[in-house]
Amino acid sequence: MGFIVDVKAGDIRKLFEIVELLHGLMMEYLVELSRQIDTDEVVADLRNGEILEALESVLPKKVLLYWMDLPQEEKILQMEELADVVIGIRVFNKCMQRGGEQFILPYTKYEVESDNLRKRVQDTIKLVDSRVANCILGIRAHVGEFGLGHMFIVRLRDELTYFMQAAVYLNSLDIFIVERLNEVINVREYSAHCVNRIVGTIGNRKNIPAELVYPELRRIGMYQRNILQEYNLLRAHSVAADPLFALSEKPEFVMAPMGSRRLEIKAKNFLFLPRGSSLECPSDSILEIGGCQRATLVDDGQVESLKSRLEYGGFCPVSLVVKNGMLMRGDTKIGLVQTGDKFYAFADEEAMGRFLKAPQAYLRSIHAFLLKMPQLIHILGLHNTQAFSYVSIPKILQLFKEPLPSDFGVQTCAHALPIHRWDEETLEKRVQALKKMRTDSTQTKESHFHRHNLCQVYPMKEKWTQTGVSRGTTMAHHVRVLHNLRGDLHENVKVVKATFEMEDTVDLYQLNRGMNADESEESRLRICEGRAGEEGPSSGDL
Repeated sequence: MGFIVDVKAGDIRKLFEIVELLHGLMMEYLVELSRQIDTDEVVADLRNGEILEALESVLPKKVLLYWMDLPQEEKILQMEELADVVIGIRVFNKCMQRGGEQFILPYTKYEVESDNLRKRVQDTIKLVDSRVANCILGIRAHVGEFGLGHMFIVRLRDELTYFMQAAVYLNSLDIFIVERLNEVINVREYSAHCVNRIVGTIGNRKNIPAELVYPELRRIGMYQRNILQEYNLLRAHSVAADPLFALSEKPEFVMAPMGSRRLEIKAKNFLFLPRGSSLECPSDSILEIGGCQRATLVDDGQVESLKSRLEYGGFCPVSLVVKNGMLMRGDTKIGLVQTGDKFYAFADEEAMGRFLKAPQAYLRSIHAFLLKMPQLIHILGLHNTQAFSYVSIPKILQLFKEPLPSDFGVQTCAHALPIHRWDEETLEKRVQALKKMRTDSTQTKESHFHRHNLCQVYPMKEKWTQTGVSRGTTMAHHVRVLHNLRGDLHENVKVVKATFEMEDTVDLYQLNRGMNADESEESRLRICEGRAGEEGPSSGDL
């Protein structure tokens, strides 16, 4: 767009050529914008023809004679409006079946992409849920035989945590897809209302004022561009979710076999390992300190309304501490416990009784336990809390965006200049500027290093150069002097060319004027005869 708004008619004789150039640039801009909406199968000729007809109906060529003289800010705004109007015209013709046979609306592509992504998410969630159920089956079948601290139970627990964490991310992605799809449906309905209003405005009339339809066409174009942005966002999420699908379907570890019989065979391979020791509740030691917080039971009538506000994602906090990080879903039928403004659910009545005796003991133990198993933070929904924000994935990714310090030995960054431009036009201008900075023995007006440039700083040179500016050297001064000009007109004029080798800067005019008045003409000539050459008089010298 920058080239379009900068086009102006410098020569009136080339006015129509500039109009053709400006019209071609507008077509290229609109075609490039439409490529983001059209499919790859669209025929370029049909698309360009539709855009050309829409452009001619909105901004004919003859109007460009006056359009190029508008202020630059006004032209930028009009180009944005023109792009929306052209897209709106194409969408309107598509809806009215007047063109755009191979023009697929952005909503259609969004709907197809959204359905495919959501189907893949739901299939992966079903697979993960089956593996979660298999791990729970193995833990319930062998925890009494091996104990909570046994290697086999710990492996099943870690595998259960892995798949539950994957389920959390997949469910969040599924919710995101549904929410954005509803937003896109609303935008599509707004666009359909605009089309209906245009149809009602036009009716059977052939000629109508542009002010009645152009605002609606622009709204249609804006809605389509918003849907296109949502489509690009959906594709970005689809690409970003590929590693999640891969790790959920084929994790990078040996999974437990599916089925109770296979789990029993697998468990026999761990019989030689010692039985895990049971874990005791740490409430007694903390009760002695006096750090207990008051806990109360919630009325049964309020349980249903508080299910969405449960802490730890509805998992039992007592089972998490007592059973070595084992996640057990709380049963809301038993009841809820409130501490402050937070509500907790428990797996059984025994766990609820323990928590009522020392709630602060379990809460502190959970905080210490989660530092050992940070993979539980996202499952329990604590990644947005202040206590665990520093170990959450968004916080860790934010650390990579901070500027890295430079190396001590270099004391500078990799790029000395803060801004680097790599386009050919800027580099070509830079090349031309560097060419003018070159110096030689003959200084020119285009040379950057002028001899009498007072603001120029010359670095100290180690070698002799031809510029006459280096250390210890000064350029020789060549002077051409005419003598014997006094008296009547005669032809005995002498031209003397003198060369002065001086270590200090001397004004030659002051050198000639500063001689004593009693010096003769011959003495003044001897000053200049160090390397002087004489020439005979000529009409050119006179």
